[in-house]
Amino acid sequence: MTSLVNANLQDSISLTLKYDNGKLTTHKLYAAPIYAAKYKQTTGDYFLEIINSKGIVLQKAYFDINLNVEGTADPAWFDENGEQIYIPSKPNELGQRRLLTEYKTLVIPFYPLAKEIIVYKKPRQRLLSIKIAHLQEARDAVKKTNTANAPKIRSSLPNIPRELNNTIPAPSNPLKAAGEKISGFITLVLNRR
Repeated sequence: MTSLVNANLQDSISLTLKYDNGKLTTHKLYAAPIYAAKYKQTTGDYFLEIINSKGIVLQKAYFDINLNVEGTADPAWFDENGEQIYIPSKPNELGQRRLLTEYKTLVIPFYPLAKEIIVYKKPRQRLLSIKIAHLQEARDAVKKTNTANAPKIRSSLPNIPRELNNTIPAPSNPLKAAGEKISGFITLVLNRR
């Protein structure tokens, strides 16, 4: 986990992907001002590209979907009622469990000219194409509502939430940079269910 020092309110898209038995789908998608810290992940088994209407890649970002849970208890340690009947005496006795379903939330910078997000598995296997042009209107409505409340929200957050674990730096002016190859920020939030 990456430790985060500073988070800024950014116009963003929150995209939650669901991995279920090898299939990746869109679980949730919305636009809003979101607090995000700066961090850059340059490798991963998956990546996404934010594309504008001319086919230009506005941003490319990598991420992983970790299905392994370290330090999990062996089901044999429990009776039929779920009561633990064995407690390991050594840390190395703890096992590993592989999840079948995982949720990954990506907080992506909002680009007014963005048309879609394409998600790939390496090397370049296209998994999803997510249309996002319609989020401009939703983003404007949320921004009007939240702008007045932003100072109150910021002052009420003593610590950055622990679930934020990766972010890529945002452009200072996405409106000016839209249409150019630029980098923004991506926040990866791990949601285990």
